[in-house]
Amino acid sequence: LAPVATALALGVLQTFAGDAQNCTDTTGWQSSDGKNCSTYEEQEWCVPHGTHGSGWNTSIHFNFSHWAVDGVDATDACCICGGGSTKAADNDSKAPEANASQGMKLCHMVYALADSNLDTAIVGNIADLIHNTDFVDKAGYELYLLIDRHASAKFILPDSLDSQGKPRTTPNTGALLYKRLPGEGLRVEQDLGEVDMDDNATLATLLDHALPGCKKDLGADAKYFLMYTGHGAGLLGFGADDNKTGRTEPPMMRNRVAAGTIEAAFQ
Repeated sequence: LAPVATALALGVLQTFAGDAQNCTDTTGWQSSDGKNCSTYEEQEWCVPHGTHGSGWNTSIHFNFSHWAVDGVDATDACCICGGGSTKAADNDSKAPEANASQGMKLCHMVYALADSNLDTAIVGNIADLIHNTDFVDKAGYELYLLIDRHASAKFILPDSLDSQGKPRTTPNTGALLYKRLPGEGLRVEQDLGEVDMDDNATLATLLDHALPGCKKDLGADAKYFLMYTGHGAGLLGFGADDNKTGRTEPPMMRNRVAAGTIEAAFQ
């Protein structure tokens, strides 16, 4: 359920990213194993809003960034994957001030329970979001990510930095709270260690950090978007953390979000 939910969220976010008409693939680009944009389209490996398509198998292919060349993967190079270059993008680069004044202010909060056998898939989807620079590098966008990784985690989050601003060299196997501003990397704000992501107190950590932070940086007219991604517990709620046995029921989630919003309003 997690990749599907994340893909839907990315699709919604992409509607704010602008028009992708008249898109042109990056000339001569090929992945590290020699695949070009036509192959990605023919094999249905990705979709235009920049996430995995029906033909992509994360257990075999991992994530798009795994096949990047010089830091460029299909989501950067191929129109079918949300990359390439557009006339709109060219116009944006010529008039960044005008573009920023027309954009919305968005505080994007991601609560990612990757402490399960879906660690690779969830991290892959977050990587796709980070690589969607047409969106995440727009002025007025701010990202807070709280992610709890599995003990078997293999991949480092793209563009992730430690608390000192240095590139991370190993994947985290506990929970880290990151903040990202346009044009910057994911920088660790807080190391939570091993936590229970099914506990509302952990969700509170994200809300209590992100809501006042966005209010301060973006102003009172900012929009807020909270996205959950995890293994899933169906109608029973959100979950389930491999190291714990509980789950977060929908009413508990709703109440914690409401309480966090009220608390932030008075800060």
